[in-house]
Amino acid sequence: MLTKLGNRFKLLNDIQSSNKPALAIIDIDSFKEINDFYGHEIGDNVIVEFSKRLDDFISDQFTEVYRLQADQFAFLYRECSSKESFESRIQELIVELTNKPIFFEQHEILLGVSVGISFEKKELFINADIALKMAKQSKKNYVTYTKDFNIEQEYENNLIWSKKIKKALDEDRIVAFFQPIYNKRTKKIEKFEALVRMIEPDEEIISPFFFLEISKKAKLYPKITMLMIDKAIKAALSHDYAISLNITIEDILNQEVNNYLIQSIQESGVGKKIVIELVESEGIENFEEVYSFIKQVKLFGCKLAIDDFGTGYSNFEYLLKLDIDYIKIDGSLVKELDKNEHMRLIAKTIVAFAKTANMKTIAEFVSHKEIM
Repeated sequence: MLTKLGNRFKLLNDIQSSNKPALAIIDIDSFKEINDFYGHEIGDNVIVEFSKRLDDFISDQFTEVYRLQADQFAFLYRECSSKESFESRIQELIVELTNKPIFFEQHEILLGVSVGISFEKKELFINADIALKMAKQSKKNYVTYTKDFNIEQEYENNLIWSKKIKKALDEDRIVAFFQPIYNKRTKKIEKFEALVRMIEPDEEIISPFFFLEISKKAKLYPKITMLMIDKAIKAALSHDYAISLNITIEDILNQEVNNYLIQSIQESGVGKKIVIELVESEGIENFEEVYSFIKQVKLFGCKLAIDDFGTGYSNFEYLLKLDIDYIKIDGSLVKELDKNEHMRLIAKTIVAFAKTANMKTIAEFVSHKEIM
């Protein structure tokens, strides 16, 4: 009703009645932010103006524009003679949509778009939707679907692993392995790091590399984190060693996981034996929430470590703000220390900074004497 364009149902019907269709699904980037910032009235005006620009771009009776949902539109050629000419036309359309701001009252709004293109009639809509997702992931203006994506295989693999993870959780086959952390000065093992593993029914040990990311897609990741919290606290209660526990920013921002961790530490009374390891490479956007969490766990005596330091978001300033106790130097820097001068320089800089800031350093991948 808002745009007077055809809807998804009409698009699917029109695809069926076309001979050689070509489809582009067009998504306005960050439209939610536009809606939240300017309000729904201006958001609606953006949608109307955007749909007019799409409609104005129609050049013949074989082309039609549709609004699929919210900020998602479709551009259909029912008789496409050349893939190259369709892609070229979509490139022109992207320029038309993004180079001219939309004016409403005193506001001037510039839009970005992501576009997925497909040409095979049989799976035209699904393939364009997959291409759109790929465009968003790769931060490109547009992506054309090809069989090389092998996306069907990836979906099938995700489904298989989702079932495996769920079954492993039900059968208590998601376990903690404990890796020793050795103090070079005292020549003793000082603490253990709790690492998640999956045990297959045939007793094969599966690395988190194969299941942790998929567990996030399957919404099983918080359950795995809470399970690892239980296992780390149980180990801390049973032994005289400190136990390190890996926690992501995602875990801290998940209120259920956050509350569970704080409550478990409080009730068990083992705060002084727990080291929270923040996965450093993610960076921190919600700084206040993360800082509030750190203040709470430190009240119970927990120490804080930054994991994988030296990769990704290595920000010295935020280390000082967060009151870090340990920096874990990433293994990718350590494993070539004896051969690679650049790696040695980075490691020296990290160690010098840590000493000045009264933090301890932990090196991963110390595999032989020369590195030690």
